[in-house]
Amino acid sequence: MKDLSVCWLLDTYGCLFSEKHQRMMNDYYNEDLSLSEISENENMTRQAAYDAIRRCEQQLRIYEEKLHYNRTVAELKEAAGKHDIERLLALIDAL
Repeated sequence: MKDLSVCWLLDTYGCLFSEKHQRMMNDYYNEDLSLSEISENENMTRQAAYDAIRRCEQQLRIYEEKLHYNRTVAELKEAAGKHDIERLLALIDAL
């Protein structure tokens, strides 16, 4: 089963990947292509496509773990929705 949180990470950090990896991740997560279809499109084995996608997923999680961009945006939206000015200011100061 696909982890849809990867889509959110891909939207944020996908531009850091090579064009080939961007294409593969887009095909897998946004276009819902199978590994077989991706491997055929990229002229590689199904196992190579699987390994590349898993490495990209891992790299996306590492980017978020180090940069916290998506988490910070979510916290800012939550604080703004609650009109929590003190929390907003704290989050902005932490940036």
